[in-house]
Amino acid sequence: MIYDDGLLRIHGFDRANVAVVEIRFNDALLIRITDEGARLKLWRDLGTMRALILIDQQSDLLNWLFQENFQSRDLGLAKHYIISVGEEVFDIVSISEPYVSEPSKNTVK
Repeated sequence: MIYDDGLLRIHGFDRANVAVVEIRFNDALLIRITDEGARLKLWRDLGTMRALILIDQQSDLLNWLFQENFQSRDLGLAKHYIISVGEEVFDIVSISEPYVSEPSKNTVK
């Protein structure tokens, strides 16, 4: 994961430690990373549904961020993205949609 001034890049690796996906946000407002074992309620609630990226437009995290910034920033378009990559779960609040692509060989370290 690389983060700088709202620009967030997450790289997903395969079992051979080769980067196979890059997920990029241009204006990430909040990032939380947890081990998948700490998100057992999430997996229970999802049942058999699995995806690289899930979207929640009414999450408690969005409500918390709205209250935390004293409603000084318009978060009306913000969405809570839940991304599962490897053994990590990323919770990201962003106003823009993520861009998913194959990673550039020059940028992955």
